[in-house]
Amino acid sequence: MVAKIWAGTAGVFVLTMLLSESIAQPRNWTLKPDFNFAEYLDTSIPIPSDIDVRPKSADLTSNLARYAKWIKSQGPRIPRPRTHLTNLAVMLVEADRDDESIAQLEILVRLPGRFDPVLQSRRFMFLGDLRFHAGEYDTAVDAYRTAQQLTHLHAGVLDDNQIVAVNRIIRAKLQIMNGDPLKQQFDWLETIDTDQQFTLFVHEREHGLGSAPYIERLLTVADYLQESALALRLPLVRQSTSAARSSDEDSIMRTIYSENRTLVDNVLQVRQNRFREATQYYTTAIDALEDRLGSDHPSLIMPLTRLAEAHSRRNQHRQSRILRQRVVDIAVQSPLDVADQVGIVIGAADALHRRGDDTAMKYYKMAWDMLSNPDDAPLREQVLGEPQLISRPLEEIRLRTLPQKPPVLIVSFNIPPNGQPTGVMIVESTVNVVRQRSWISKVERLVYRPRWGEDGPLTYTGIEQQARFILPSKR
Repeated sequence: MVAKIWAGTAGVFVLTMLLSESIAQPRNWTLKPDFNFAEYLDTSIPIPSDIDVRPKSADLTSNLARYAKWIKSQGPRIPRPRTHLTNLAVMLVEADRDDESIAQLEILVRLPGRFDPVLQSRRFMFLGDLRFHAGEYDTAVDAYRTAQQLTHLHAGVLDDNQIVAVNRIIRAKLQIMNGDPLKQQFDWLETIDTDQQFTLFVHEREHGLGSAPYIERLLTVADYLQESALALRLPLVRQSTSAARSSDEDSIMRTIYSENRTLVDNVLQVRQNRFREATQYYTTAIDALEDRLGSDHPSLIMPLTRLAEAHSRRNQHRQSRILRQRVVDIAVQSPLDVADQVGIVIGAADALHRRGDDTAMKYYKMAWDMLSNPDDAPLREQVLGEPQLISRPLEEIRLRTLPQKPPVLIVSFNIPPNGQPTGVMIVESTVNVVRQRSWISKVERLVYRPRWGEDGPLTYTGIEQQARFILPSKR
C-alpha cells in the first residue's frame, strides 16, 4: 500500500492507493477485521512503576497478576477504577485468556454509578470486538449498537465517531448472513443496507456533498454493494458436465439449478441490482472527485478501476475496457514511480486477459517497455518473467469416502501466449478416471499471465499442478 499526498484544485487531498493486483479489490467487508485490542489500553493513569501493562511486555503473566493484586488492594479508593479494569481486560486477552476478559468487561460495563459516556462507548466497542473475535456475532452486534447509542446520545445524531461502531455492526451482520438460508440472507441485506445509508447520511450532513469524507463513504458503500452481491450464492451441488464447460457464472447456476429456475432468477436479479447500484455510487463519487481535483488526477485510479469491475460483472465489457484504458492513461502520466505505474498497467492487463480480450497484450507490452531500464530488470523478471495464475485458483477435490491409500493427482501442461493451458498430461494419479477428467477440465479453464520476452509473449512448458483433497472425517 502506498500513501501519497497530492495537491488538488480544492486543497490537499490524501490519496491511499492499492496497487497491482489489489487495486481492483473491494474493501473486504465480508472478512473478519484484524483486531488490535491494545488500542483500548490507557497508560495515562497512575500505575505502579514495577508493573508493565503493555501487551508485549516481557513477562505479561507476572505483570497481569501484580496489576490485578494492586487494583484489589486499592479498594474503592482507587481513582478511575473502570479504566484500570479495562486495562486488565486488555492484558487478559493479550494473554490468550479471552473468556476471562469477556467476563471482566461484562461486569465492568454494568457497574453502577456515573461514567464517562465516551469511555463507556469504547468499552462496549472492546466487548464487541472480543465477541466478534470469538465468533459470537449476535452479542457482538448488541455491544456495538450500545456503543453507537452512547455516542449518539452524548455527541448527537450527526457525530461521525459512531461510524466505527456501525461499520463493525455491518461486518458482524454479514458474518451472520453467510451462515443463514438464502431467504434470510435477503432480509439481512435489507437491514445492512439501512445501516450503510445511515453512515452516508451522517457524512453528508456532517461534511457536506463533495467533501473528501463523503466521497470516501460513497466508495465504501459501493464496495459493500459489490461484495454483498458476490456473497449471495446458492448451495453448492455437483456440477453437470455441460455446466462445467461454461465460462459464464450465471449460465452455470441456471444449468445446475435447472429445476428451480425461479430461485436462481431471483438471486441473479438481486445480484445484478446491487451491481447496478454500485455502479451509480462509483459514478457519483468519480464525478465529485473530478469536480474537486480534475479529470486526470491519480485519485481517480482506484474508483475507476472498481467501476470497471462493476461494469464487467454486469456484462458491460465495452464500458469496462474504456475505463481501464483511462486508468492506464492516468497512471502513466502521473508522478507515481515506475513500479506503481507498472502495477496499475499489469492490473488492467490481467483483468482484460481473464476475459480473453486481446487489448491485454498491448498493456503487457507497455509494462515490459516501461521496465526497459537495466535497474528495473529484477522487477521485470518478477512481473513478466514467468507465467502467473490470474484466474480463480483450483478448488480442492472433495472425496466422499476415505481412500485406502493417500490420494495423488499431478498434471503437467504448457502455457502458450494466450495464457490458457494446453497439452495437459497426467504425471501421477491414484484417483479414478472420472475425477481425473473433471480436474483436467478445470485446469484447462485456468488463465495465466503470459511469460514475456523481447519478441513478445512466449510459450512456457512443463508447469506442474498438484491437486489438493478434502477427506471425509472419520466416524
